[in-house]
Amino acid sequence: MQDNTKNKVNGAIISSRLTFVEKRWGNAVKQKLINQLPLKDRKSVDSPVFDNIWFEFSTLELFDKIILEDFANGDSAVLRDLGRFSAEFNFWRLPDSVTSQKAEDIFKNAPRINVIFQNFGDCQVEILPDKGGIKQVALIYRYETAVSENYCASALGYFEKLLEQLGFSVVEIKETECQSKGGSAHRYEVSWVAQQLAEKVITKEESYKSFKGTRELKLPSTVTNISNTSEDLLTSKSSKPEISYTTLKAPLTIDRKDSPKFNWRVPILIGLILITSIVGLAQWLFTPKIEDPTLKEKIYTYNCVGNLSLTLRLDKPYLLVNSKEELTNLVTSFEDKGKKYSLKTKTIPANAVIELSLGEFINTNNKTLEAELVPDVVSLSAETVAEKQDCVCKSTGGN
Repeated sequence: MQDNTKNKVNGAIISSRLTFVEKRWGNAVKQKLINQLPLKDRKSVDSPVFDNIWFEFSTLELFDKIILEDFANGDSAVLRDLGRFSAEFNFWRLPDSVTSQKAEDIFKNAPRINVIFQNFGDCQVEILPDKGGIKQVALIYRYETAVSENYCASALGYFEKLLEQLGFSVVEIKETECQSKGGSAHRYEVSWVAQQLAEKVITKEESYKSFKGTRELKLPSTVTNISNTSEDLLTSKSSKPEISYTTLKAPLTIDRKDSPKFNWRVPILIGLILITSIVGLAQWLFTPKIEDPTLKEKIYTYNCVGNLSLTLRLDKPYLLVNSKEELTNLVTSFEDKGKKYSLKTKTIPANAVIELSLGEFINTNNKTLEAELVPDVVSLSAETVAEKQDCVCKSTGGN
């Protein structure tokens, strides 16, 4: 069996769990969950690069166990809800080359989605025969280390919600074989109505804004008027499927209804915290090397020369890009063993840390890159408000 400590999940998944708990049970319960973390992980929660940090998989397993047993009183339905929430919370992180495809082709890219959020496990996709107007695929995951049944349940919720966000009605999603129960693999079978109900329920821009807490989330909760048989789906033209929504407010500020009466010490303390946060953020942005004792992995820095005013770091398998101004049509590329790999994105917001997963880079033969590579020289070009600019960044090594 593989060493569990080598299995990592992206902080974006941990962040989705914390936000889910805060939305459902409030900030006090969220803090209880944070308090269950090991000290090194607890410190990371307040880090400005929290969603770029890689956590041990056991941390996610611990979160899901506490949420199920302590907060949801053993109601296993919460596990699928966790997966569904994560699908919308992190939808903006998926590359356009994945979300713009047909549903069955999106599942063919499941290995590329996998590398964005975790660094372990082998994923294969099997296209199953159509049943009338019903499409079907099987996702097969194999792990060298054990994962709990809780993780399987949340995975079902994730894929279910991903399809709904793309405007499709899910007929059935189930795990037909489970490695945790002695099977040779985790096999998830997904079926959905081939005809798309509508355009995307949520755009990547909306998902990003909800992640930042600046808009309300509209979560599809039920699908009505969907026939249970393929014959009905093909013959019924007058019955148009409808999606109903439950609106959830994204957390903008902490609820302070229980705060004590005004005390002059409070604004002074808040001011000190704010100043400390600004100084810490400035040090993180402009210090050439990151020295964070909570991180076991190396973070590589780059010296960038050119017209683009940005910083570039590598926290495998992510390139972390931070630009002082908004960039559009960003193209990032580098070479490995004589082959050029590139990744195109749309818009990079100003003064925001954006992750570019190495697993998303492809060459001219549409082959993906191994995420463990450390590119020596990275070239970037993009359009600013004024004109198209570019720069070249060379690695200066890790910490």
